[in-house]
Amino acid sequence: MKYDDFLKSKIRLAQPDGVECDISEINQALKPHNKLMVKWLVEGGRRACFASFGLHKTVTQLETIRIMLTKVRGRGLIIAPLGVRA
Repeated sequence: MKYDDFLKSKIRLAQPDGVECDISEINQALKPHNKLMVKWLVEGGRRACFASFGLHKTVTQLETIRIMLTKVRGRGLIIAPLGVRA
């Protein structure tokens, strides 16, 4: 076995664990990149949004939680780093 093949055999990709989400279900007020982020988060399941400053993380997270709660029910949780609390 070649070393490259050996390394490739060690790669594990996370399996999607979310629910189907169509772009039309996402709030039309969001910018195109935010809609794609919401779709990716909802369909992937256990994923996080680590976007840079100014990329509308809060509305992306709120819309993701809204869609998940309408589809799955239950509760939603948004976690912020300690530096944000100030």
